[in-house]
Parts: sequence; structure tokens; C-alpha cells
Amino acid sequence: VLTYHLASIGISTAYHGNQCRTGQRYYILNFQVDNGNGVDVTPGYAFDYIRLALDGHDLSPADATLPNTFKAGSGGTPGQVAFAAPANLTTLTIGFLPQTGASGQYYGVTL
Repeated sequence: VLTYHLASIGISTAYHGNQCRTGQRYYILNFQVDNGNGVDVTPGYAFDYIRLALDGHDLSPADATLPNTFKAGSGGTPGQVAFAAPANLTTLTIGFLPQTGASGQYYGVTL
């Protein structure tokens, strides 16, 4: 089991040189991830398992820098996940999808 710590959220009109559309912002989630397991854990690319739930839909990230493998016993591995979404959001619902067919886990964050 990996433990994801949401360290901070940045909000911007641009991300890595890309300007978002009018009326949108990039919501940049800064994570630190701990792997307390005695083995490497490979959840895959963040594009495949982290979502922003918005109006009944799960949005894929615009960009992600989390590694696809977390080394055994590692702690505080940093990474970002960025989503383009409407500018007026006051809360975010972040979803973590499992590798199996089970339903995901969703967490609300107030901005």
C-alpha cells in the first residue's frame, strides 16, 4: 500500500509553458508518496489511476510527474499531477482508481 500525502495545491493559468483555455485554471497537486512496503510498488503512470471528479465525470490529468514505480521503503517521493478545470472551483474531488475492477476511492479537498 502506498500513502499519498497532498503537500499543496497550486492554481495557475499556465503549466509547463502551456496556457489553459479562457475560464479555466490548472490545479497542480503536489504529492509526497511513502512506500512502507519491503518491495518496490508499481501502480503505473498517474495518468492511469488519478482523476479529478467533476460534474459526474472523471477527468484525466493534463500532466503528471509521479514515478510509475516507488522503491521499497521509500518516503516522501515527490511528484505533481495537474488538471485543467473551471477557474471557479472551491473544492476538488480527487479519485484514485485501482488496478483491478473494484471501485475507486475519492477524497474531497477544500481550496
